[in-house]
Amino acid sequence: MDEADEFIKKAKRKEYQDRYRLKNKDKIAQRQLENKDKIKEKSQKWYLKNKDLVIERSKKWALENKEKRQEIVRKNYLSKKYGLTLEQEIAMKLAQNNSCAICKIELLPRHKTHIDHCHKTGKVREILCNNCNVMLGHAKDSEDILKSALAYLEKHKI
Repeated sequence: MDEADEFIKKAKRKEYQDRYRLKNKDKIAQRQLENKDKIKEKSQKWYLKNKDLVIERSKKWALENKEKRQEIVRKNYLSKKYGLTLEQEIAMKLAQNNSCAICKIELLPRHKTHIDHCHKTGKVREILCNNCNVMLGHAKDSEDILKSALAYLEKHKI
């Protein structure tokens, strides 16, 4: 069998598999649930056997899809750290007129922004620019320290 015939054979097989998967989604999902542990074990074995290939493909994909990768990384970060979706972050920015909740500076795409949150409870507050986030961090989110800083500035007002 020559290369062209092999290519056609693979294409037809893939077409058949795609049709089968579409037609039997529920059946496949049920089988996967029933064999979850076996599938996981098989996947882990395959990964260990092909680790270098997986890493190579991942690096190649990341280089070819920089924007998509950044979006995926951001989505995962927001979800794990704050329990937010990318859409919720965008909605928060829009609700704040795309400005910092403290200093009101415009939050431009090239500027680093932060989801402010209570470090004790983890509760999300609002979105801040980098400078305001650092200021709160250095003040340890303490109202007393911030009031003292304000009094200091008022005392030395020019």
